[in-house]
Amino acid sequence: MRKRVLASLFFSGAIVILYFLFFYPILVLNVKNYKTGHILYRHKILAGYSFATCIRHSVHLTPVYEYYRVDGSGSMLVVETRLQDLGWGVPSTCDQAVRFENGYMVIQGLNIPLDLVPFRVSYIAEPRLLLDGGSREIDLKLYFDDMERMDVLVEKISYFQYLRRGESDVFQEKKDRKSLLLKKNLKSSTKNLKERGILTGISATNLQHFSHMHVFISYVFVRSAHASSVSA
Repeated sequence: MRKRVLASLFFSGAIVILYFLFFYPILVLNVKNYKTGHILYRHKILAGYSFATCIRHSVHLTPVYEYYRVDGSGSMLVVETRLQDLGWGVPSTCDQAVRFENGYMVIQGLNIPLDLVPFRVSYIAEPRLLLDGGSREIDLKLYFDDMERMDVLVEKISYFQYLRRGESDVFQEKKDRKSLLLKKNLKSSTKNLKERGILTGISATNLQHFSHMHVFISYVFVRSAHASSVSA
């Protein structure tokens, strides 16, 4: 009897796990290069997730924000627009609710459903992508050539498909590589300058205070000028 109960529990657990892996749907946000098909960002999200795009208007030279929200079915909804000027490619009248906030005209209640957000990356417009509700800002000029197209889409897939594909974040990877390269160059420059006697007497602990390269360069310039005046 006990073995039968354990077998029943094991069988039920296996069914639940298989259902969760192969039939339980999850939402995955994808950001890719339309031309190359390269995935720059792939991440699991929940219903209600929001993101935004931002461009600088070519005439008014002011920012224009478009906000999107993902619903439970995986559709993306254009929910809000923020702008500072009217005319020349921006709305002059609308039927939605409008309010003014911090110098912006905020148009809400759009709720326009989209299966895909195609976005042209024009360097003139200084395009940006704002992920995670706008808390993470991406400068798209660093990841796309001028006039390339970025596609944002949401997939509704099984958990097994999600595990097989994994997640990707080229935005963070490139940021980490730039940070490591900066640290490497700073270390190499410091070693070279110490060998020349310009940074003599500065400890490694004090060097950590030069967190910004322009501060470090300014300091080196002053020390170099001082060393030159002493030798003269």
